[in-house]
Amino acid sequence: MKWPDSEPARSAADGTADLRPPGTPPARKTIIVFFDMVGVFEEFTLVNQLYFDVADIAPESSYAQDGVRALNSLILSWQRDGHDVFLVCVSGVRSEFTREELTAYLLARGFDGDAIRLHERHSVPKLEDGTVPATKGDEVERWLSQHRWDACVILDDYNDGYRKPSFIHVDPEIGVSVENVEKAACCVARQFAGVPAGQSGQ
Repeated sequence: MKWPDSEPARSAADGTADLRPPGTPPARKTIIVFFDMVGVFEEFTLVNQLYFDVADIAPESSYAQDGVRALNSLILSWQRDGHDVFLVCVSGVRSEFTREELTAYLLARGFDGDAIRLHERHSVPKLEDGTVPATKGDEVERWLSQHRWDACVILDDYNDGYRKPSFIHVDPEIGVSVENVEKAACCVARQFAGVPAGQSGQ
């Protein structure tokens, strides 16, 4: 089920923002998919590492094509099961992207429009004082501490302080793969079963 992108986040009793629509039944879960861009959906080059512009994207690129299709299908399957799936960018190339830029980017990379539901805070922000956190993992942890969520996965080509097993390592030579997506599905299933995101479940 797809909900309006403009829906504002709501505050829970503990002060964290609740991403779920009013009246959400207990069985309905909120899944957060954090994603880097270069090395995951976009091939690494010196140019896009220094500055990334969605206008430079070549839609016909075969990079990560199978993985994108698999991830798109996984997101749609979660939605069909009644869950809310939010996408949040953790790209280190640029600190801020507009919603329009990210939507255009994901569409150009092959995502179905119904699978793209960007969270209101669609980019992981820097700290209020303008300083850069020690790692992107710090940024993600801070984001998670401020929002309600039931499961999360992180797709990145480098473990910049992310907690395992929420972090899914992507080979930058090929981009996100079907195997990465299968691991993401298992990661979310473990969290639904009660295994915390920071534990292996072994």
